[in-house]
Amino acid sequence: LPDGIALRGACAAETTIAGPPTGVVVDLVGSASVAGLSIVGGQTALRAGSGRQSLRGLWITGATVEGLLLGPGAQTTVRDLAVRDLAGSG
Repeated sequence: LPDGIALRGACAAETTIAGPPTGVVVDLVGSASVAGLSIVGGQTALRAGSGRQSLRGLWITGATVEGLLLGPGAQTTVRDLAVRDLAGSG
């Protein structure tokens, strides 16, 4: 997601973004927010780069390496996040 974008779903049980087993499913650049959805798959399900990000009401499952990866300079607020069923470290 580019800087300044907000991605919102109805709720994690109702809205899913699914990715292939390789790559990054959701990649945050700069200041962005993601709320109310499930992220499934990917080598990394969600990656946050430098900037201010807000993550709320997310379910992350099925990533092959990392569920959530915070890069250098990430200033990330996380609320109500569940990470489960990963093949990697979390």
